[in-house]
Amino acid sequence: MAIKGMFKYSVLVGLLFGSVLYIPAAQAGTLYVPTDYSTIQDAVDHAHQGDIIVLLPGTYTESVTIPAGVDLVIQGSGRDTVTWSAPADHSSRMSCIDLDLSGYTGTTRLEICGCTFSVKDTLTNTNGIAILVNKARDGPLFLKIHDNTFIESATVPDETANSMLLCHNRYAGRSPSGEGPVKIYHNYDYTTGGIVMSNARSFDIYKNMFSGGSDALYIGYGCPTNTTIGDHHIHHNVFMNASNGYPGGPWPSIFFSYYGSGTGMTFLPSTIEYNTFKNNDLAIGYSMESDISYPADVIQKNSFCSSTEYGVKVFGTFTTHIDARYNCWCHWTGPGGGAVDPITGMVASGLGDHVSAHVLFDPWLPCGLTHSPESPSRYAEQLCSLGNYNITTATDLAGTAQDLLEQAQSMDMDTKKAEELIARALELLEKAQSFCENSQNCIAGNTLALEAQALLQQAIAILESLLN
Repeated sequence: MAIKGMFKYSVLVGLLFGSVLYIPAAQAGTLYVPTDYSTIQDAVDHAHQGDIIVLLPGTYTESVTIPAGVDLVIQGSGRDTVTWSAPADHSSRMSCIDLDLSGYTGTTRLEICGCTFSVKDTLTNTNGIAILVNKARDGPLFLKIHDNTFIESATVPDETANSMLLCHNRYAGRSPSGEGPVKIYHNYDYTTGGIVMSNARSFDIYKNMFSGGSDALYIGYGCPTNTTIGDHHIHHNVFMNASNGYPGGPWPSIFFSYYGSGTGMTFLPSTIEYNTFKNNDLAIGYSMESDISYPADVIQKNSFCSSTEYGVKVFGTFTTHIDARYNCWCHWTGPGGGAVDPITGMVASGLGDHVSAHVLFDPWLPCGLTHSPESPSRYAEQLCSLGNYNITTATDLAGTAQDLLEQAQSMDMDTKKAEELIARALELLEKAQSFCENSQNCIAGNTLALEAQALLQQAIAILESLLN
């Protein structure tokens, strides 16, 4: 299928007759670009195993190829000071980083952090992708991508750029302690195509913000045979402003798409929890077009609010049930849309976001201010946990917004609108903390925390636009 296209803060690989030349870790050090090496590619080519390549403040326009088998950190000086743009003259794919692991049986370790990646589509190339790390099918990949920002600088109509293409990375599963080999965290992703992670296994995706993605996470299952995929943990993220208006949709903010025969496949269940979904056309979608045994994914303790179509939708020829119980649907009366819970028979007749058929939604966590004098107290303990998570998320966003505000003010920029949004958000956050303290009114606290998050996200977007 066609690929759809803003947190701060080890390798000499020599190919000798087809084998990797190992350099002892004692030689590892720090390489600075552009002082030690004029380009990022040159630094990669001269690095030893375990080295850290530091990008000093500036703008870099490069497509860098990284060889399989590296143990390397590429560390920008901060996403507010380092911009890495994909060049526009590539004949097939415009990318900032390209690491192809096809057929490689050894271990690869890569960490990427502290940059703003800028990608775009052109009339000759419609696949702008910031980071490509693909096809770890025969050897383990340990990947960390964190504290970055991803933006689109320009697009061709009806084509969208991606922040990451991380497909077929499925050799390594979770460690005995439960950690996934691929970790994506503390990023701001403003690309429309988001992350493509088809036919992959055991990704941990947490504490990111995705805004404006037509499919912020595309998790497609359909090409391989006789292998194991799935087992993703997606938690404590914010998904907002996902549009369903691009051709070829629907495009949920999180899209599980099953296609193909699935011959000999093992599909492990994924968990989606403690996320905030707001102002999306469709928050989570499952396209079930394969006659397979679908995994028992769990969608729980999330907040769905202001979805124009559905909070969770299941569709396709071979639909089966998806467990979306114990979520907040933006109103204490529960989800709407008229669907019937397949187990309890409860009708989704509430005033919250809609769910489709084949979605288990009963019981739910009530949220939003109740329209009656008495709140449903039996949910208080559960909702307080959710409220506290959303307060923590808002607090983190407030810190980021304040940092950006100080930078913009130091440059004499007009920050009045952002200041107003931050001030209002801090007022709401203070009230939310007061409501949730000692479980006084967790329903109101959770709602105010979500409103504070939305205001802070607006402020961050304004400030990042000014600074970039």
